[in-house]
Amino acid sequence: MCHDPICVVTDQDPAVKVAVARVFGTSKHRFCMWHIMCKVGEKVGSVLSKDEVFRRKLNGIVWNKSLDSKAFEDAWSHIMEEYGLGDNGWFRYLFESLTFWASPYFHDEFMSGLVRTTSRSESQNSFFGSFSNGHSSLVEFLVHFGSAIGAQRHTQAKLNADCESCFPVLKTPLALEKHAMDVYTISVFYDVQVEICVACFSCRVASLCDCDGHVSYVIKDGDQRPWCVELVLSDYTATYRGLESIPSRYLVDRWTKGACLKPIFDIDDTIVNQSSKVENVRVLTNILWSDIYACVGLSDGNIERLLQLRRVICEQRQLFLQDGSENGSGESTVEVRDPIQAKNKGSGKRLKSAREKAAYKCVKQSRKCHTCDEYGHNSRTCPLNG
Repeated sequence: MCHDPICVVTDQDPAVKVAVARVFGTSKHRFCMWHIMCKVGEKVGSVLSKDEVFRRKLNGIVWNKSLDSKAFEDAWSHIMEEYGLGDNGWFRYLFESLTFWASPYFHDEFMSGLVRTTSRSESQNSFFGSFSNGHSSLVEFLVHFGSAIGAQRHTQAKLNADCESCFPVLKTPLALEKHAMDVYTISVFYDVQVEICVACFSCRVASLCDCDGHVSYVIKDGDQRPWCVELVLSDYTATYRGLESIPSRYLVDRWTKGACLKPIFDIDDTIVNQSSKVENVRVLTNILWSDIYACVGLSDGNIERLLQLRRVICEQRQLFLQDGSENGSGESTVEVRDPIQAKNKGSGKRLKSAREKAAYKCVKQSRKCHTCDEYGHNSRTCPLNG
């Protein structure tokens, strides 16, 4: 990747912890929350592990993204004291290594609330494990791997088609929501739509401060702690007038509809674009398929629209057939010749050695004459009948 990753998520293996610090010096190392929480039951004992109130309180602290470091430590100490876990060695180790797993210590890095577990790699292992196993040979693995990739591509194509043909219902009259619908994939848009609705109906501005060209908002979301948002003067003017679109610097490319239409990659610090002509054709083909799926989705259930769409496609097909272009079906002669025959194992008769011939001759008995009881001739050619 030409640079250290922003964050490395592993289990609590001490050797891996040392290796990550040595190899990825600038990366943040985080322990997998799933591995930590799976060990809680065996560390607290059989009685406390079945206490749902304890589980609920612990999950409310560990998985809460809105707590700062001070509030997290106070809540952690309170629950340790309440249930008598202060002398538990495993919980003491977790408290000493808070910076490796607790959410408040990762607020300064953009992780979208997702990079807390190794679930992404585990899900890939599970996915490919359903197509192959540890007893497969190399050839079998490659065949199964191709089947797995084909299944993923089929799912991706189906999601793209659903994304292009689906037009969700907008819940607010804001142009910002419409822009989110146009730019995000359908599943991500629904998540963004929830946040937009919450911001409109559940959030309120507690205070506002203008100082040296920077505007600071203090926003409260229900009973949650207040959030401070700072804007420069240009952003404040746009906010005052009403944002009509999401600023480009806040759009993460991987969540947009055009994420699959960028075949540019990097090799040895050099940006490489695969054959521009081929890639442009591929991009246009993808866009064309998206347009076709969208038209079919808009015409679904309307017989007149379906007939009109079919008529347009048939007219274009006839024009392409008559055009005789390089991709058309102009008349051409194709000469098909017989393939060159090759001598392979099992074709024809095998040449026998002298030893094999002698052994075969010894095994095979000559015909016996019934007149003179001699071998080598029959009664018809017997000399006694001459």
